[in-house]
Amino acid sequence: MTMIKGVLAGLVALVACPCHLPLTFPLLLILLSGTTAGVWLAANQWFVWAASTALFVGGLALAWLWFSRAATEAQCELPQN
Repeated sequence: MTMIKGVLAGLVALVACPCHLPLTFPLLLILLSGTTAGVWLAANQWFVWAASTALFVGGLALAWLWFSRAATEAQCELPQN
C-alpha cells in the first residue's frame, strides 16, 4: 500500500512541478475563465507559483518517505536459531 501512495505522491509532484507551470497555468486560466477565481488567479499569479512549488516539494517529500518505507517493509526477517 505504501508503494501505491508513493507513486501517487510522485505523480502529484510531477503534475505540480513549477517547470510545467508555463504550460499548465494558461490551461488553468482557460478552465476558470469568466469566474471570480479565474480573475483572482490572473491578478495574483504569485499565489499559483507558491502553491505549485509547495505542492511539488511536499509531493517529492512524501514520495521519498513512502518509497523508503516500502523498501524497508519488503525486507524479510531471518529466523533466529
